[in-house]
Amino acid sequence: MDRATRTIGMCVMTVGFTFTCIVAAPGQAMPTLAQEENITVSCFKGNLDEGNNVGELTVSKAENAGRDCNNFYQECQGQCVGCLYDYESSRQVCYDANGTKIQK
Repeated sequence: MDRATRTIGMCVMTVGFTFTCIVAAPGQAMPTLAQEENITVSCFKGNLDEGNNVGELTVSKAENAGRDCNNFYQECQGQCVGCLYDYESSRQVCYDANGTKIQK
């Protein structure tokens, strides 16, 4: 049995014909591909204390919440932050369009 038949692998072809392969020898665990998270955030425009909730959306990374809110809701006009509840600190945490963390 040659090396090619003793390995187990997975290849993915992307645009431009670039191939990405993950290969494991028999008996080894296959590496898992990173899964994106689905985080629901509330989008607020302007001062958080005023409670100007524009809406909610799902983001893949918490630090992208502000940027994604501003891109999704036209009424944000670049002034929204995306907020979620942080169970570790028992506080609401928000991120602006630049990914800067703001704890409330």
